[in-house]
Amino acid sequence: MRVAFVSIILFSGLQVFLLFLAGFVYFWIKYEDEVTASGESLGFVIGESKEDVYSKVFANLAALSGKREEIFISIEVDSNLSPKVGVDEGFQVLMQTYMHPVGTKEFMEKDVWKFYLNASRFNVVKLTFCNDKLCEIYRHRKVFEIP
Repeated sequence: MRVAFVSIILFSGLQVFLLFLAGFVYFWIKYEDEVTASGESLGFVIGESKEDVYSKVFANLAALSGKREEIFISIEVDSNLSPKVGVDEGFQVLMQTYMHPVGTKEFMEKDVWKFYLNASRFNVVKLTFCNDKLCEIYRHRKVFEIP
């Protein structure tokens, strides 16, 4: 009777250990942290102009997983936006973007464009420009937050 009880405990412990091991391996495989400084990645080619990248950024990012991705950018809330979104001035918030032509001028003035896919800070694409040409593509994605 005692041997059967010990066997059950050991078998249960082995199952729990294997479950944790499988979870660890899954999350490790799904973790991405890639930098591309030459060639192409995510549908962008190093050396492309800001205008070319802007014209296709929404389509490229939306197609990443084969389904529609929602694309967000981080903006600082100012006095005009504060009452509309119910957030005090100076806070950084994620806002959904569709990269319409109306935003072209603002983006052309920046050398780093950072996008949060599906409003997640764990699924990020950062495009860096040097002399108005794409010089680095950074992709960071993890399935869960490590405590």
